Amino acid sequence: MLIDPHAGFMEDGSRLIGAARHFAPAGTPPRHAHTRGQIAYCPDAVIQVAAGERLHVLAPGEAMWLPGGLPHRISARTARSALNLYLRPDVVPGLGGKAVALALGALERELVRTTAKASPSDRATPAFERLVDVLFDRLRPSPSAAPLGRTPSDPRLAAMHEHWLADEEDERDLAAWAERLALSTRTLQRRIHAATGLSFRLWRRQVRLLRAAEALLNGKPVKAAAMDAGYASTSAFVAAFREAFGVTPGALQRRQRD
Repeated sequence: MLIDPHAGFMEDGSRLIGAARHFAPAGTPPRHAHTRGQIAYCPDAVIQVAAGERLHVLAPGEAMWLPGGLPHRISARTARSALNLYLRPDVVPGLGGKAVALALGALERELVRTTAKASPSDRATPAFERLVDVLFDRLRPSPSAAPLGRTPSDPRLAAMHEHWLADEEDERDLAAWAERLALSTRTLQRRIHAATGLSFRLWRRQVRLLRAAEALLNGKPVKAAAMDAGYASTSAFVAAFREAFGVTPGALQRRQRD
């Protein structure tokens, strides 16, 4: 039997194979893909899911559908538990061919937890198959889209993106970044616009807002998140956040509590 080289499970032909793991703070496996589709759920931490060229920020209680073959990476700034379900390609429950956030209620969370921890002998039982049927019947895309950004495939731009996510206080301008990356300012701006559709300034602002979304979901007050993101006023931060993600910071935090 084949072993998935990234998740470590043994392929046995089951419709659904689960895996439960624990990651230390900042423990992040490298970008990878699975033959099977994946439902990724972290019940105890805010996570970033880089899927293809998209970056999603998910609160506890939200999961992510990742189609088979899609390169992705899941990370968190804190220790986290990971409950992952790997679905045979021919039984994907109508979730489509793109990464999408899933809203999990109490029943869905318990179904994910139970199936993720099921042993090979459990998976061979009719009771397990009935649990899978119920789970598949109840999986739905989240009615409220998670905060979403772009992760450039260009390695130099990806390095800038990762740096801004890690250090919100970096104020280097376009010229300084161009010098660091051994590019002309015009070439760097052209690459940024081709990858993101944005100028240097607007792209950096969007990345900082993504970091702010993560902080808000971790409980940081709106005013503190605004200051960390470089905004002189909370109202300007709220307006920019709503423009970027279609939801206010307060509404994002309330959605997590609902």
